[in-house]
Amino acid sequence: MSVVPNPPLPPARLSRGTGRTLAALTLAVAPPEPVVPDREARIADFLAGYIPYLTPLLRRLLPLGLWLFEWGPILFLFAPARFSRLEPAARERYLHSWLHSGWSLRRQLAKGLKVLVLMGYFELPEVKAHLGYDLAPHVSERVRRRSALLGGRPLVVEPHSVGAGHGTTRSPT
Repeated sequence: MSVVPNPPLPPARLSRGTGRTLAALTLAVAPPEPVVPDREARIADFLAGYIPYLTPLLRRLLPLGLWLFEWGPILFLFAPARFSRLEPAARERYLHSWLHSGWSLRRQLAKGLKVLVLMGYFELPEVKAHLGYDLAPHVSERVRRRSALLGGRPLVVEPHSVGAGHGTTRSPT
């Protein structure tokens, strides 16, 4: 029995406002080094590809959370401008105020947005190269070692049936 993987989901369509908020958030959160060309747009593209894999509830709430974060400076009397229009120092203070807010919901939203942006940032090839992160040699070594341990036999993964618990992995005999 062969297992056919599901085709990838199409990326989410981000509004201009969402893109503006994500770009401003990237500038406030992502480290300045290494210099990555067009990083704000590339991180937004990464997130557009990631959003379809969120749970349905999170997919629906993320735009609301981004809207609240964008308009929060006005709503919470922090500044008379949206987040994306604040000066860089004011953006950082605003983000810090959310990350250390007395309201749990504000803290959790700010942490979630920060994690999403950083996830996109650390997926950029230039950042991986700067950090010396290359997964391919590690995977190749694991595959070679597993093959040696199994005596050259392929690894078989049997999908589980409903209610049967986890799938099983075994070496064919």
